[in-house]
This record gives sequence, C-alpha cells and structure tokens, in this order.
Amino acid sequence: MSRLRRDFGARGSGRDPGSPAVRLSVGAYRVAARLLPAGQVSAELQASLAHLNSQLQPHERISHFVLVREPWTVDNGCMTPTMKIRRNVLEARYAEWVAALPARQPLVWE
Repeated sequence: MSRLRRDFGARGSGRDPGSPAVRLSVGAYRVAARLLPAGQVSAELQASLAHLNSQLQPHERISHFVLVREPWTVDNGCMTPTMKIRRNVLEARYAEWVAALPARQPLVWE
C-alpha cells in the first residue's frame, strides 16, 4: 500500500455511506505535493476506492470520494472539541454539492 493511500482520511455520513468526503491528512498532502505528479494522486485515490470496495458488500460500497479544500476544525464547526466529526454540519454544508455528483466520476475535487 502506498504512503498516500495509507495516510488519506475518509469521512462518511452514517446516512449515506456511498459518498464520503475525503480530506487528505497533512502527511498525505505533503507527500502528494512534493513527490507525486498531479495525475498520480488521483490514480492512487481511485485505486484506494477500488481496493476498499472490493472488500465491501454491494450495499456498503462507496460510490464517490469527494476531496474538500477546507480542513475540518473545531473553529469552523466541523469537529467537536474532542475531535469528533460533526456529521450534521458536514451534511448540511455539502448536501447540494453531493446531490449533484456526476455518476461516472468517482473522484471529485472541490
């Protein structure tokens, strides 16, 4: 498994496991920015999606990875002070955007 695939962080909604938002961890972002051509980052993430889906039941499979620009922090309300994800905030923030995801494009960059 590549370092990028190991370091990315996926966050999904309990209501719609098919389209988690993804935010690269600091380590993965640094690796991607310094060492990988832009197309390889997408290829690595799509390979991660395919690998993950191969281990899941059909009803559990993920349809899209959505990579967002803004970090999820306590200050912007996306995380609790104990570093738990506020799914309701993320769902509200990205609801329209996720609803319009292209069916045949599994990796979407904000």
